[in-house]
Amino acid sequence: RLRGVDLCAALRLCAGQAPPAPPVAGGSPYFCEHADCQEVWTTESVGALAQYLEGRVQALRAGDRPIVEVGAGPGRLAALLNRTGLISTRVIATDIQDFGHGYPQEAIEQSAALRKYQPAIIMSSWMPVRHDWSKQWRAMPFVSEYVLIG
Repeated sequence: RLRGVDLCAALRLCAGQAPPAPPVAGGSPYFCEHADCQEVWTTESVGALAQYLEGRVQALRAGDRPIVEVGAGPGRLAALLNRTGLISTRVIATDIQDFGHGYPQEAIEQSAALRKYQPAIIMSSWMPVRHDWSKQWRAMPFVSEYVLIG
């Protein structure tokens, strides 16, 4: 509880869930179970990630080459990063399927996305379990860095 407010209840309300339902079995937050998310991004965490990425874009002299997020799910993180206005290039969300959640997201397999956009920086939030794409990324001559989250 934060100042008398139950965080899970607040997140349910933010997700448009009313009245607040009890947590699901196992103690997982209702919001993440029902809003198709692995994490809850704060303004501070998105801003810090955007600042880091912009620093790397400048250091790598990546110019206008986009940052590509692979396995992006609905594209929420890329959309939040783009909305900060802190990154001089765009972040493109890609995933093998179209999630249709209203965020810009391209339905394309991760290696095809990388060949198409040839980014200097790749980002993956919650790479699928037992799928290590990074070996393939390290072999791509245009990739200078990848960022793994989760």
